[in-house]
Amino acid sequence: MTSTTLQDADTTAAAETTAASPFRQVSDDPLIIEISNGAGVAQFAPLHGGRLMSWTVHGTPIIHWPDNADWSNAKSVRGGNPLLFPFIARHMLDGELGKWRDTDGTVRHVPMHGFAREMPFEYELASKGDIAAGSLTNSEASIAMKLTSTEETLKGYPFPFVFEARYTLRDNALDVALTVTNTGGKPLPCYAGHHFYFALPAAERPLWRLELPAEQWGRQREDGSIARINASVPHGSAVFSIADANLIDRYHLGGDFGGIVRLYRPGALPSPDFKGGRTGSYVQLDLRTRGEEIPWYCVTTWTQAPESDYYCVEPWLGLPNAIHHGEGLRYVAPGASETCVVRMSAW
Repeated sequence: MTSTTLQDADTTAAAETTAASPFRQVSDDPLIIEISNGAGVAQFAPLHGGRLMSWTVHGTPIIHWPDNADWSNAKSVRGGNPLLFPFIARHMLDGELGKWRDTDGTVRHVPMHGFAREMPFEYELASKGDIAAGSLTNSEASIAMKLTSTEETLKGYPFPFVFEARYTLRDNALDVALTVTNTGGKPLPCYAGHHFYFALPAAERPLWRLELPAEQWGRQREDGSIARINASVPHGSAVFSIADANLIDRYHLGGDFGGIVRLYRPGALPSPDFKGGRTGSYVQLDLRTRGEEIPWYCVTTWTQAPESDYYCVEPWLGLPNAIHHGEGLRYVAPGASETCVVRMSAW
């Protein structure tokens, strides 16, 4: 179910490049689309939640994807970037997990991290610049994956919408813009987010550092409310060892979330002409807003187990259960759109 077929995209791309298209269909079942541009290669599964599966730079995995992924239960695969919409994480009402009360007072069911990661998205491909000729200046390749409300989504979330994730690949950089459009007649409550699984071998965790801004740290209580403590870090930013168990399921709040989050091995510092070293030793998430982009509310850190070969750094627009406590809850006006952007680079 595509609004632009891969064959059409190849024809368009061929007119823009001199050798080959930056797009390739890797498989039919599941449908996997690959995009390449310079050092970067990314794979996507549009029909499985608009999922970014993997991202490599110079052949080194930046975003983790398991070899034994169970496509019959794709939403539970530990890898890629599940898209979280319309709400994120755990919701509860009067002690009952997976429930929320809408603006009319009706109690409804909401799955963990919302329903978008379980649904098929339409997709479109686009490119500009002379990618195939090797000229990366101003060149890019992108995939826009779109989810539109259905009769089924309206049963549990009675708000017509269009939710789009647009990924743009530029050599060693990958940008992702999330846009929510309210196509209904009343304000639409939402707080979307990402769940990036960064490739990081468990044995290397003591060697890696995470730097990110925070004025407070938060966790969800059993009743769904948020507990906060002062972060007590210098200048609103801190550097942590990835091996620090206190980071798991922590919400990093406040600080300059128009700033930069860094995941790196000490000594792996980037530069504009960086050519050598251990590729994949430095990953940067630029959360700075530009123009009319809306700001991120927090960044959440998580991994499943000490032996997991991934680490999750997750920009969120709100906190779990925000529909009830209001922390990060957003309302998109009828006919309006809101966009938030993460700009990632890897060296």
